[in-house]
Amino acid sequence: MTYPFVERDVDKSTYGHDAKRPCSIIQDLHKPKWGREILPFSRRELLTVLAIGIVTSLIDHRVDELLFRFLFTIPSVISLAGYLTAETGGPVFGDLLQSWFQYGAVLAPFLVRRPGAGTIAMTINGFGQVFLNGTHTPHLLYGVTGLGADIVFASFRYRRYDIPTVSLAGVASAMFWYPIVYFTHSLNLFPSSFIVADLAIRVLGSAVGNGLLGAAIGLVILRVAGRIRNNSIGVSLEPTKQTVRTSYSDS
Repeated sequence: MTYPFVERDVDKSTYGHDAKRPCSIIQDLHKPKWGREILPFSRRELLTVLAIGIVTSLIDHRVDELLFRFLFTIPSVISLAGYLTAETGGPVFGDLLQSWFQYGAVLAPFLVRRPGAGTIAMTINGFGQVFLNGTHTPHLLYGVTGLGADIVFASFRYRRYDIPTVSLAGVASAMFWYPIVYFTHSLNLFPSSFIVADLAIRVLGSAVGNGLLGAAIGLVILRVAGRIRNNSIGVSLEPTKQTVRTSYSDS
């Protein structure tokens, strides 16, 4: 079963039918003449990873705050959150709304198909959250979320970026972070009914919020960058207009 949202739109339209070449147009290989790479990341790849780590750390919590403010002005949402809290014994609905925080762990390997791209991006994200947003110090270990996604993509040798793969990477990023959340956010004090429900919510939510969202953002970036590149190539290939003199008179 194929998934054209990645395979057709990225692999073929961006790079033709060469299946061996990575799909990412962000990737730019800088190899010396003897065929060996000096660094594991090219300059563009490194800048892409840095940008993902910095930008996600700056905007994620602000978007989350706006999301909570908007949803909790709706009476039905407030009733649903209260019902779930009463039934499970904990803030399940709040954890569901935050199940997209690790989408950068999928976005980075989706664009820069190199080992460790997700780990580096989310490590930068974690440091940004601590020192720029003032979040809890456990986020200094946020790189483990990227490690989970990197392991999933590496298990497929960085050749599969379809819906099941990116969803699994999103779940892995959340599950690698869950043990740290469990011990640093006192989840052990909640009843077992909440732990089971919260774990299930995080698995389902991270598959969509981390995996599909991260891949969707990456696909949009690839399409926009591809159009810009194609337009620039088209402009450069246009013949220069030359003025032909039909008369040598001065009049």
